[in-house]
Amino acid sequence: MLKNKHVKRNNEIIRLHFLFHRSFWFNITPSPTVNIQRFKSLVLNCSLEKSWTTVAFNLENLNIALFFNKRIGACSNYAEPSLDYIRRIVTTTPEHFYLTINNVTDTYNGKYIECMYTFESEVGRVRTTLNVQYPPDSTPSLTQIPNGPIIEGNTCIGFTYVSQTGNNYAVSVIERVVTKDDNGKECRCIIKHPLLDPDKEVRSTLNVYYAPTILRLQASNGNMVDEHQSVTFQCEVDSNPAPDITWIHSTTGTLLNKVEKVFKSNFTILKTECLQTGTYRCQASNVIGDMSKTVYAEIDLYVLCEYNA
Repeated sequence: MLKNKHVKRNNEIIRLHFLFHRSFWFNITPSPTVNIQRFKSLVLNCSLEKSWTTVAFNLENLNIALFFNKRIGACSNYAEPSLDYIRRIVTTTPEHFYLTINNVTDTYNGKYIECMYTFESEVGRVRTTLNVQYPPDSTPSLTQIPNGPIIEGNTCIGFTYVSQTGNNYAVSVIERVVTKDDNGKECRCIIKHPLLDPDKEVRSTLNVYYAPTILRLQASNGNMVDEHQSVTFQCEVDSNPAPDITWIHSTTGTLLNKVEKVFKSNFTILKTECLQTGTYRCQASNVIGDMSKTVYAEIDLYVLCEYNA
């Protein structure tokens, strides 16, 4: 607002110009105000408390512009796709302009919508950014590092990746130093979202490599037998991957038998002799990475010989 005032000084008239700025109401409000759901309706209220010639709504990068022209009293849509309608409600003050979008899609999320007015050479703008909720549009993926078997004592890193339309994504990371007790355990990642029913889920089973452990070594009928009796040695091993089991007569260094990729192995002497008294070894080995891991356990056998006079 511009006002003139005349002041007389030394018989000289000085014209002073005072420029007064009066604040006015100009605002844009979405309804609902937060968490707009995909495929639902959205109403935008542009409130203006001043003189205007045109009022327009513009949506960022969506090629939508709607004008209300006071001079011709008409509303025009200069965009595709066309929205449902724009309407003007004249009250005492301020005036309200409403834009209704009946089918809000993912592409609206994060975009601003602008209300703009013009009056003579004056242009004013207000904006609001839309927050549109929508569920993941893909099945989550679960990635393990390293990919494949994990060596006991090393760190396993799991990445869960979930994508959404509009380049939105979520990543969850978990790290764990694995032990042999983790072998065969299932890792589950559950994706929850207010608009997702049912929940999405992805699973992965851990494959942990670890060195052999002898769980059991025994003789079927005790380690003291009469000559000419039979005896069976039983050996049970825990490892991943499955071990090779080798039987050795430790007393003489004789290789008796070898079986590959098993967790249990038996060695039988059908008819014992006195010279078979001694120590017997169950030896288990596997390969982890580029290293061979070997363990063994031993058991003594006593053959009671018949006395020949």
